[in-house]
Amino acid sequence: MFEKLLARLGILEEVEEEFEEDDEQWKERKRRVLEPAPPEAVLVVVRGLQCVHRREEVAEALHQGKLVLVDLRLVERALGQSALDFICGVAYGTKGAVMRVVPGVFLAMSHRALVEEWSDKALATDGELTI
Repeated sequence: MFEKLLARLGILEEVEEEFEEDDEQWKERKRRVLEPAPPEAVLVVVRGLQCVHRREEVAEALHQGKLVLVDLRLVERALGQSALDFICGVAYGTKGAVMRVVPGVFLAMSHRALVEEWSDKALATDGELTI
């Protein structure tokens, strides 16, 4: 940066740097610049048969950019699978994702950047935190 300042003042010759980027890097940079920042995360928790009966409200929450924690542990398998399929469809339709937290509990998000996945092993190797 200091060299650029000196080049602007005419003290040094300006050096042009050329960066070669492949298409994947360029597409990723373009996506990050053009896509809006994810909204502030709000968590909605839906348990049991509410997941089945209030699907449309869950879909609306996802469209509003909220995180939805879906607990299907006490629901019959067929009903739970139907509700989960619907929620996955809505999440993927908004370019989001659905992650399994524990068996029967899922986290649906409308934007992938709202949640970051990390590993305890990675932290242990860095030496900062061991769990």
